[in-house]
Amino acid sequence: MINPEAELAISNAELITVGPGSLYTSILPNLLVEGMVTSLKQSKAPKVYICNVATQKGETDHFTVGDHLEALERHVGKGLFDYVLVNSNLNYPLPPSAQAAGAKQVTFDRDNVAKHGVRISMADVVAESPSTHHDSEKLSRAIMKQIYRR
Repeated sequence: MINPEAELAISNAELITVGPGSLYTSILPNLLVEGMVTSLKQSKAPKVYICNVATQKGETDHFTVGDHLEALERHVGKGLFDYVLVNSNLNYPLPPSAQAAGAKQVTFDRDNVAKHGVRISMADVVAESPSTHHDSEKLSRAIMKQIYRR
């Protein structure tokens, strides 16, 4: 059951971000807490899904942005997110260790994403090193500039 303090924070939020993180082992378990999705949907705050910049071996192999959204909808239903924040910078190669582990850059499949009814926000949010992660400063600037101030 959702913690009452979390529910209050969600109801008072000006902006709600979900992600980045492991889709099946970090993000979905938190969304599946009883009452969480209902509380999020009732909130008037814009809700943003921050899609990962790289796939995770054994969890999101070959996933596109649209695949991430489809997986979320399969588990929590449609209409939870207003925006999806997508990395636009594919210029940094993944580290050899990540490549060897099977990681790939998450690709943006506009037509598939459009089916989910979310607004698309694209920005350079990837870290130069390691390029499997978001750069926290770039990410915060993108959220504030492209979503919060709309």
